[in-house]
Amino acid sequence: MRKVVRICLFLLLARVIIAQSLNPSLDDDVLGLIVFKADLIDPDGKLASWSEDDDNPCKWKGVRCNPRSNRVSDLVLDGFGLSGKMGRGLMQLKFLSKLSLARNNLTGSIGVNLAQLANLRVIDLSENSLSGPVQNDFFEQCGSLRSLSLAGNKFSGRVPDSLVSCAALGYLNLSSNQFSGVLPLGVWSLHGLRSLDVSDNLLEGEIPKDIEGLYNLREIKLRKNQFTGQVPDEIGVCALLRSVDFSENSFSGSLPSSLQKLSLCNDLNFNSNLFAGEIIEWIGELGSLQTVDLSKNMFSGAVPNAIGNLQSLKVLNISNNRFTGSLPASMMKCQNIQNTLSGIIPSSISTCSFLTSLILSRNSLSGQLPVAMAKLADLEYVDFSFNKLTGTLPKPLENLAHLVTFNISHNQLQGELPGGAFFNTISPSSVAGNPTLCGAAANKSCLAVLPKPIVLNPNSTGSDPDPVPQILGHKKVILSISALIAIGAAAVIVVGIIFITVLNLRVRSTMSRSAAAVLLSGGEFSSSPGTDTNSGKLVMFSGEPDFSTGAHALLNKDCELGRGGFGAVYRTVLGDGRYDWFSGEDESGFVKLPDSFSPDPVSDRA
Repeated sequence: MRKVVRICLFLLLARVIIAQSLNPSLDDDVLGLIVFKADLIDPDGKLASWSEDDDNPCKWKGVRCNPRSNRVSDLVLDGFGLSGKMGRGLMQLKFLSKLSLARNNLTGSIGVNLAQLANLRVIDLSENSLSGPVQNDFFEQCGSLRSLSLAGNKFSGRVPDSLVSCAALGYLNLSSNQFSGVLPLGVWSLHGLRSLDVSDNLLEGEIPKDIEGLYNLREIKLRKNQFTGQVPDEIGVCALLRSVDFSENSFSGSLPSSLQKLSLCNDLNFNSNLFAGEIIEWIGELGSLQTVDLSKNMFSGAVPNAIGNLQSLKVLNISNNRFTGSLPASMMKCQNIQNTLSGIIPSSISTCSFLTSLILSRNSLSGQLPVAMAKLADLEYVDFSFNKLTGTLPKPLENLAHLVTFNISHNQLQGELPGGAFFNTISPSSVAGNPTLCGAAANKSCLAVLPKPIVLNPNSTGSDPDPVPQILGHKKVILSISALIAIGAAAVIVVGIIFITVLNLRVRSTMSRSAAAVLLSGGEFSSSPGTDTNSGKLVMFSGEPDFSTGAHALLNKDCELGRGGFGAVYRTVLGDGRYDWFSGEDESGFVKLPDSFSPDPVSDRA
């Protein structure tokens, strides 16, 4: 019995000793977190559970403890909306293995040397507003560090040479900062490195042959820097590479043939550099490639036939180069290829007379579908979904007799669907996502196409509960427009008739005057116009101005023959015994002559 009691006392004493040994450690973690919180601004109250009166931080939000040691091991505050600075309170967390403060608004420099935390494995400070240079001794004791991300900040200056001390580093992301200069040579000898991303900085220099030291590398991203020189052949030693992005730099020369050793590579991006030369057939050895971007370089020659061996290829961009010739027919084997297309669909598509499938979904096509598509009589499968097409669908498409599917969903098409048996039974999902498209399949009637009819029902009271059927209303609109056109045409005709009548009367008046002149003269005439329109004028039709009876003959009423548009007409005898007639113009417009008057002088003498 005594033996059992002794054992119980021993266990109790051990428990007290352990509790006493743990309490100071818990106090260190609480103190460190409270001091760290004091340097932060927490607008959303995400750290409200952090209290100095609580001696168990393992229940605080964003804090995780190791169940064995009961010490703080993880501090994950991603996206908490925190601002302020990183204080020295973190240095109290001696057992911290993961520190993640991503997607906050932290500012200033890294004021503490986190590498001194011997158990720290992960540091993620990405997507903040941290700035300034990273101190050269920052990585001097980072032997346990496995993952480091400073991406999306405003760090500047050179990458510290002490980074080479992080021998166990497997993930390094320094992208989207303002780091400059040359990468430390030791970076290329970090044998455990699996991912290297230094894109979108101001880094320069060449890739050394030491890149062969990164034989465990899965991805390398050097995009958007100022790297120069050639890609070394030693890159082929990195046979585990899945992704290579050297785009938007100043690399030159030709691509090394050692790239063919990257048989596991999925993505190859060399766009916007100064590469030149031909693309050799070795590219066909990269059977796992899904994306190839060689655009905006100076590659020349023909596109190699070996492209057809890339059965997994989805995206191929070789634009803005100096390639010659046509694309190889072997590309027909690349059945998974999707190039992103933009612009309009050309009418020349009608020349593809044997085309049966036209799949152009998920691109950036714009404009209208060309009417020429209706000439593709064998067309069966059409998919223009998820583009930016506009306008109405051509009516002649209803003549495509072999259509099986016609997907135009998620565009900006409008108006009425074509008629015909196919389009009357097309699936609603094939036309969805076009807000102004109408028709039976779109589950939307084509209303408000024309304005309301002008012709109204005189018997309507304005409160008729029965709406006018759409078809009848449509006919009324058409009749109203037709009536307006008829009225307009009639008005034009009436105006024309009036115009022609007035013109005819003027012509007849002129002709009457001319005829009278001819009748009176029997030949040529001359005139002596007066200066006063009210006083008239004396017109001599023929003969000489030598009157046998003198001027008194014109004053004699016996010589007057008639009056009208040419005034009074007189007859007189000339010196040679011939007759002649004279007229003075008045305002009547007509000349009245006696019925017995004859313009023939001979018969008149008789």
